[in-house]
Amino acid sequence: MFISLFISTGWLLVWFCIWLFSIYDAHTTAVRINKEYGAEKTQTDTKQDLKSLRRAFTNILLAFLALVLLLIILVYITTDGDESVNDDEYSDSNDDGGTNSIYWSESTVDEGCPDGFFKDVKKYDEKLEECGIKSELYVTSEEWDKLKSLSLECKEYGLNAIATLEKLKGNTTSDKCLEEINAFILLEKADNSEREYWYYSAKAREYMNKQDYDIYTFLTYFESEKLYNDEHFYYLYILKREYPQNYYLSLDDEKIYIEITKQRNQFYNQLYDDYYNDYDAKYFLQVNANDPTVIYQTDKLTDGLGGDDNKIRWEIFNFVRNNIEYKYDPNWKTDWVQSPSLTFFSGKGDCDDHAVLLASMFMRAGIDDVKLCSGDSHAWVSAGGYGYDATCKSCKTNSMPPNDLKGECHEINAYREKIGKCNDGTEFGDCSSLNVGYYCDYGELISWCEECGCRSGYYCFEDKCVTCPSGTVLYEDGRCRRP
Repeated sequence: MFISLFISTGWLLVWFCIWLFSIYDAHTTAVRINKEYGAEKTQTDTKQDLKSLRRAFTNILLAFLALVLLLIILVYITTDGDESVNDDEYSDSNDDGGTNSIYWSESTVDEGCPDGFFKDVKKYDEKLEECGIKSELYVTSEEWDKLKSLSLECKEYGLNAIATLEKLKGNTTSDKCLEEINAFILLEKADNSEREYWYYSAKAREYMNKQDYDIYTFLTYFESEKLYNDEHFYYLYILKREYPQNYYLSLDDEKIYIEITKQRNQFYNQLYDDYYNDYDAKYFLQVNANDPTVIYQTDKLTDGLGGDDNKIRWEIFNFVRNNIEYKYDPNWKTDWVQSPSLTFFSGKGDCDDHAVLLASMFMRAGIDDVKLCSGDSHAWVSAGGYGYDATCKSCKTNSMPPNDLKGECHEINAYREKIGKCNDGTEFGDCSSLNVGYYCDYGELISWCEECGCRSGYYCFEDKCVTCPSGTVLYEDGRCRRP
């Protein structure tokens, strides 16, 4: 196109010069004739003059026609030629939208994924949209068995969608398109985590509806439910921070997610209180160095600090202090503490939420001697001989919490080990080896010989170990008689 344009422009200049010369020739001929008019001339001279004048005007006409023709050619090259480039730009792409190969023009503008690029993923999206509608219906109607089956079925659709998106990465060289694909993969992973959450949530509720259920088994389902809920928030957190242009949740959607999770979180806290019979257990059990969001953000902050504990502590402390807004908890008397993933995602929390998040990140970074402290209706963290109050926005780096903060500090792992233990050292949920026939439940030894058995020479009657005088045995009515 550019070569044709150059040649045409050159010819245009040549003909323009010819045209000017023809006009000049006609003008000089006319002047000469005018000057010689009336002078004595032969017939041959007159014919020669007229011939020169006709030649001059013919050259003008031809030059003008050539100019018009060249202008038409020039317009054709600059318009139709551009269209042909646009046609060739995707001439090798497929009819299905180019899902097998993409050919980009010389333009530096990155338009992202072309139309039809995600055609193979849409068939799963339609099924997954139907999954969301049915899930809400089954939760509302408390049809837990149907919710479990649906969650497993929809999880397979989600995995197929993720696999298809991974394959599409090889079909583009566009950075913008790759970002869009990665964002969709995170979204599908977030939705799949939510499906896992509903599966274990349905199992927990179904099990809880039984008249005689084992609290330990129920807690196993509950922990799995909580794990996938944290994972769900992790993917949304990454999507929001790394691909904000592809983040799909509105502020209202976020509020709904947060409110639902808070309600479940209150149930978690109540369960901790009831199960371990310890008011402070929920704080220590919510500290989670293995929370995926904690791992992501802590590793990102501490990378390149060379393992310097002091720098690591203050880097994490400043991040939590500057990025998590303090929000008063109206339920401070019950004091339901949030999981780290919920605090990350919502960006808000009260003092114990700040402390649990800070402690989780410290432990992930390998900081030793991490303690949770509380006193005067306040909570903070202690590590390395310093106190860290992330709600203190006016505190300068390396400062201690306000001096009037006084309370008790407990090393997190040590406190966890003693939660639920009975006074004879028996772990929660185990039978006592010292007090045979007794079971450690909520930190209290209870008689449960049907589960734990009795010593030699004792009989189990109504969950109590009893003995009979020598020569007698225990009968079904609970009386000892001679056989």
